[in-house]
Amino acid sequence: MLRECLLIALFVSNVVIGDEFVKTLKTNDFNEVVSSSKRILVEFYAPWCGHCKALQPEYEKAAKRLNAEQAETILAKVDATEDRDLATKYSISGYPTLKYFVNGDLDNPQEYNGGRTEETIVSWVLKRELPAVTTLQESEVDNFKSKHKVSLVAYLKGDSSNPAVAAVYDVADSLREDVVIGLVQSLVKLYRQFDEPEATLEGEITTQRLKDFVQSERFALFDEISTDNYQKYVARGLPLVWVALEGSDSEQREHVATAIKDITKQWKGKLSFVWIDNAKFGQHVTNLGIKSPPGLVLVEGSNTKYLYDGDIFSSNDLKAWFDKYSKKEIPKFLKSQAKPETNNDAVLVLVEDERKIQTILGYKLNSTGSTFEEVVGKDSDVFVEFYAPWCGHCKRLAPDYDKVGEAFKDVKDFVIAKIDATENDTPEEIRGFPTLVFYPKGSLKGEKYTGGRTASEIIGWLKKKATVNVDGLKAEL
Repeated sequence: MLRECLLIALFVSNVVIGDEFVKTLKTNDFNEVVSSSKRILVEFYAPWCGHCKALQPEYEKAAKRLNAEQAETILAKVDATEDRDLATKYSISGYPTLKYFVNGDLDNPQEYNGGRTEETIVSWVLKRELPAVTTLQESEVDNFKSKHKVSLVAYLKGDSSNPAVAAVYDVADSLREDVVIGLVQSLVKLYRQFDEPEATLEGEITTQRLKDFVQSERFALFDEISTDNYQKYVARGLPLVWVALEGSDSEQREHVATAIKDITKQWKGKLSFVWIDNAKFGQHVTNLGIKSPPGLVLVEGSNTKYLYDGDIFSSNDLKAWFDKYSKKEIPKFLKSQAKPETNNDAVLVLVEDERKIQTILGYKLNSTGSTFEEVVGKDSDVFVEFYAPWCGHCKRLAPDYDKVGEAFKDVKDFVIAKIDATENDTPEEIRGFPTLVFYPKGSLKGEKYTGGRTASEIIGWLKKKATVNVDGLKAEL
């Protein structure tokens, strides 16, 4: 859920321009166009998808710029809701999904994992058009590293028969998105335009050590999160320490950066530290559970949070808190609305209650029951809508969902429920709204509903999935 909320905030734009530089492909011409293209990036989209609409102007501007720069890569798009065979072939499960095809290879596209702005799309594409390794003279190194935010230069003698040189070429293609690589015939150094400007890899040079070196050194110790780097932090896979600040308050930012500096060094390679501008992304700050900046929350995976409750300007308080985190002594934080005073409608309103948590044997928790926990996984089949109040699709679903609730109202041990996923942390990972999940009686493992959004379609699916007797189901709505 956090990931999607942030992406919405980061990518929404009101700019609309034409798509003369983006090829529209259909099933009948897809193979011909892709197989005859040296390099082509294809967006699989849905016309109703908000993320796709937000991407459209940036994608078009990127296509126009690549055309102007005479790049090898062209940009194209496919309506995956119409050309379902293509969507199935390329395992399209969410929108937008972008695939990169090289040398007409229809069967082995690369997954696009870059940002969703003109700049990040162009950068991602052009890096793939460069040689994997650029051979340099020592006099060319300064110019080479000045052009790139992060660059790896290997000073090595010999050719690929030298295991160290072979290791550089071995990792080069897989590291294209992270770093540009140069080879000087003569140690391996990484240059960057932040923190300490230079890092040196010492000791034996192997493929794995090079990969680990780049992954450790290419990220700033404490960086602003933005459209350009959000996906990179997600792909990095480390727990994220979010610090919410007022971006316009440079004094506040400097004080926090000073307080947290030693901690970022101590946890380098174990945690990613980023700050987020509350003025730009206030809704996401709220979703993280930070009520008023400055504030800090540590997020593991998609939804496990640890909220800092000390003085964010105190390096001693911060160090003590992270020491407790390392010993698994910090309780998990769950954001929640208050329980409804009454809950008698056909659709049951669920929340994750504010709870007292005690830590027992590591991260195992003993907590008071919440409405969600009281209902799901107990003695009833439960169908839950995870929704967002601002979501247009959720609003359109509401009348039909109420009908589903009315239809099952008299069915014993079958609950139709909903939960505001922007205000409540839940066990389910939510990537879009609405998300509909069926939990069989006694199970916390849910099955997502992906069918139509009418009451009759939902009811028909639930009748097939029910593990309890549905004799009380109303025949007519």
